[in-house]
Amino acid sequence: MQSEIHAGRGVIIAGLSDLCPVSIPTRWISDSDALGFMAEAIAVRPALAFDTEFDSFRRSYGFTLLLIQVFDGEVVYLIDPLALSDLAPLWRIMEDPAVRKVCYALGEDVRLMKTQGCAPRNLVDVQVARQLRNRTDAGLARALEEDLGVILHKASQTSDWSKRPLTEDQLDYLTNDVVHLFRLEAGSLGYRTDAYLSSVFAEEMQLLEAVDPAPHVVQLTRAQVKKYAEPAQEALLSLLKVRDGIARALQLPPNFVVNNDLLESLMDQRDAFLAAPFVRGFHPKVRARQDYRKAFLDAVRAIPDEVVPRARTSARTREEKVAFRQARLDREALVMNKVMPPLEASLRARYEEEVVRFLLRGVRKTIGVPEPDYAAMRPYQWALVRPYLEAALPAPGGS
Repeated sequence: MQSEIHAGRGVIIAGLSDLCPVSIPTRWISDSDALGFMAEAIAVRPALAFDTEFDSFRRSYGFTLLLIQVFDGEVVYLIDPLALSDLAPLWRIMEDPAVRKVCYALGEDVRLMKTQGCAPRNLVDVQVARQLRNRTDAGLARALEEDLGVILHKASQTSDWSKRPLTEDQLDYLTNDVVHLFRLEAGSLGYRTDAYLSSVFAEEMQLLEAVDPAPHVVQLTRAQVKKYAEPAQEALLSLLKVRDGIARALQLPPNFVVNNDLLESLMDQRDAFLAAPFVRGFHPKVRARQDYRKAFLDAVRAIPDEVVPRARTSARTREEKVAFRQARLDREALVMNKVMPPLEASLRARYEEEVVRFLLRGVRKTIGVPEPDYAAMRPYQWALVRPYLEAALPAPGGS
């Protein structure tokens, strides 16, 4: 499929029409020959703008790549991974450090690409660049409106991108997600005049490249672990695993098979469920299949006769609890009164508010506890806060 995406259909340009192409040629890539041709064409480009559309357990089972948009400055390529068994020609370019990849808020996209076997290199996340340029933390639509006067129509934003064929409005939306990224980046490069902010940006991009693929693991939530004693935890985990296996087989989000609240309620209502199973809350395909019903029934029967709440035990004495509470209050006071004010004042003497906000995001929360996890901060954040923290601590070197 080949079409012309007219910017005026999906986007209104405010005073910048002379800077924008009237139309952008697009290429729909859904077979290996077209993918190879595209790869040859874009491999010689110094920079590409790209985005992806995916589903993460929302409409189907799994973290699924549904579309990839690539703009080389002249042509938008809309790549259909549902029709392509091998994306290696594209992945080689995405991993080529000689080609700059311009994107916007790409953390989840990189995570997904890594599950597909691609570790993209030389990333430029314009969202980070904007914040280091003293712009507000914003989504792409708001950033385009604030910086370029471009107003995107969002009617297709929540589309089911697994459906084919796509509508013209959807094609417009996909195109407009990438065609403005080069201009948005060009207006966000002011941080480069500051050596320190340039190093912060480089560190952020290294961390983006190092994002963990984080495979899907069936496990109890923290609240469930706190709520139930060990035998009940094992029974609930068994239920969750049965649900997950059925969800995978049906290609449905696990919550479509049976929602979390109903599943957890079985822990207290085992006998009532066994007396009248599957009356409500289960997907019709579960109720209709004997093997699915049996799997759930077996897991429910394994629930202990009496589900005992997890005992609230503590190894601390009353005096130790009082001391811990006081230590927490002392730590909060230290951070609020002696660490953050001088640190923020020092940064504000050099940078504007949004830049300071970006540099220190999450720092107050991380260091404001008695046993802080300093590794949770960016290395540059630890380098910023450490001198002030050590100066405020009662004993030298208490970091």
